[in-house]
Amino acid sequence: MIATQNLLSALPPGFAALQNVFRRTGYSYLIIGGWIRDQLLGHSPRDLDLLTSAPASTLLHRLPAAGIPVRDASIVLKATLGIEIDIASLEVDVCSGQTFDEAVAIDLAQRDFTLNTLCLDPERGILTDPYNGLADLQQHLLRPVLSEHAVPVYQPHLLLRLVRFLAREGFITDPQLLHAPWLLAALQHTPAARAVAEYCKLLQCGRAHWCIRQLLDLGVHSGNLLKIPLDFLPANYEARLLHFAAALDTQTPQAPVGLHQLIAELYRPWMDGLLANFPTSTQHNPAMMAALDHAIGPCLPVSAERRPAFWRAILHARRNTLQKATASVLI
Repeated sequence: MIATQNLLSALPPGFAALQNVFRRTGYSYLIIGGWIRDQLLGHSPRDLDLLTSAPASTLLHRLPAAGIPVRDASIVLKATLGIEIDIASLEVDVCSGQTFDEAVAIDLAQRDFTLNTLCLDPERGILTDPYNGLADLQQHLLRPVLSEHAVPVYQPHLLLRLVRFLAREGFITDPQLLHAPWLLAALQHTPAARAVAEYCKLLQCGRAHWCIRQLLDLGVHSGNLLKIPLDFLPANYEARLLHFAAALDTQTPQAPVGLHQLIAELYRPWMDGLLANFPTSTQHNPAMMAALDHAIGPCLPVSAERRPAFWRAILHARRNTLQKATASVLI
């Protein structure tokens, strides 16, 4: 275990308010993964992940009362304190005598790379490193936590994350891992919404064109990954996506393309095919919205409650794209 003051001093503004909530309620919490990794690499983290023993229902009540904006994002709660904070409540089986630390160990054993298993306890100022992630971080080495047989169960999308991390400056991995048949086979077990979420992160990484080219070289076709039916999949889909990705790579980090805009472009052929059954003047009627949600909705990385608003944003983005068709990179 390593005590580290530098990480504690880098905590985002207002984090003390979140700490006070945990202290008053008596629940345990840990900072985990990407925020620690990026801080140690000298990068600016975009978000921070917390694991806690506090039930989500408790936090949904306590955090707003403490002046901390929070919303329920299905799997995690999302709070805002300078940066977005994802809070995951671990199910601790107290009846069997399980402790929070034991629940954390189970969670870490199911994560992707060793350098994402670092844990910081802000209360004790202790950094724990159960899988030698610090040594791998120093070498910028991407080494899986899971065995070949466990990846399809817990991290079937590992190949997408591996390619995205390799696109970042300096990261390396074992070439045999990147080309391992079992890693490609595991990708087939990825739920549609998770595949889309990871693919959109890949598009937003700043080297989207490189990532899509790598996936194609590895035998991963985007249309199949995104579950687009063959009837709606044009022959030039991959070429169009590469052109779109090249345009995305020119965007500045200060003005990233939103998730709804990405979805509008990724699923444009499927949407166009579905919307062809509806008059242009009825673009927002309930039947049209229901048809889109029934077909494509399960692929969206948003909760069912948020999908209607998300569809409106997607259709707005699509309408803007159609209005600028002559300048669109996909046409």
